[in-house]
Amino acid sequence: MIKTWKEVGLGLLNLLLVVGAVVAVQPVLQKYLGSAGAAVLAALCLGVYIAASKWIERRSPTELAVHRAPLELAAGTLLGLALFSSVMAILWLAGAYHPAGWGSYRQLPRGLLLAVLAGILEEILFRGLLFRLCSKLLGTWGALLFTAALFGAAHAANHGATLSSSLAIALEAGILLGAAYAATGRLWVPIGLHVGWNFTEGSLFGMTLSGNTMAAGLIRGSLNGPRILTGGRVWTGSLHRCGHSVSGCRGLFHPSHRQTEPRGASGMAPSTAGCRACGSSRLNYESPAFPASSNDVVIPRFEVPVNVLG
Repeated sequence: MIKTWKEVGLGLLNLLLVVGAVVAVQPVLQKYLGSAGAAVLAALCLGVYIAASKWIERRSPTELAVHRAPLELAAGTLLGLALFSSVMAILWLAGAYHPAGWGSYRQLPRGLLLAVLAGILEEILFRGLLFRLCSKLLGTWGALLFTAALFGAAHAANHGATLSSSLAIALEAGILLGAAYAATGRLWVPIGLHVGWNFTEGSLFGMTLSGNTMAAGLIRGSLNGPRILTGGRVWTGSLHRCGHSVSGCRGLFHPSHRQTEPRGASGMAPSTAGCRACGSSRLNYESPAFPASSNDVVIPRFEVPVNVLG
């Protein structure tokens, strides 16, 4: 038990280093590079996490095994795109989504860049650190439920948020992304899922994210129907998002996906986002022409939470 608590303590030092490094350099990147600094910030976050894992936690970060990255990133991204596209298809069949032709493609590269930053940073914080450390104390299922609840609670201060919206976000993103990490023992699939979902929702369909109206996406359209379908002002397709996530988790935890041995260096047991209310820190990338999509916390400026414990 002492060894476990020591590992958790060293992991928390890793968490503090990642958050500290991001907070320290973000103003400089924003000042001199603007939204282009997102790529530098993502690389910095990865670098600090890997270095702290090796030099502080004294382990090899197998959750970032490079040889598995291309396939799992691609699979996760395509799955995120497919899941959200199927949500929109269901809403269209239900008469709640009304396509209105093509929009603009000019902001797609920027939208992808910012989605990648959100995916990398938030998956490292929530899954690579919080989930992994919690699993040492609570087991895999306990860590899944705890971090999913934390993920949903972090959205409670969003404009237009309700108890039901926070619960749905916990089920949709917290459970699905946590399950993807637990099933693979690596971060690549959840990062890809995060990026694919955000990019599809904000850049392709131009939908409202976390209570904020996005710039025109590649496809123009509108939502009009029952709140349980449209999600109101908080997010798109509440009922169907939860349904897809639960179905996805059932597949990820199918016996054929389970590992019977401890994950060893990745820290998996065998068995947040910031908000105005709590005053947590955020990363602000100004983007007047295109507020970037993020499945986590988004306001008219692109914001990535850096104090998930706040």
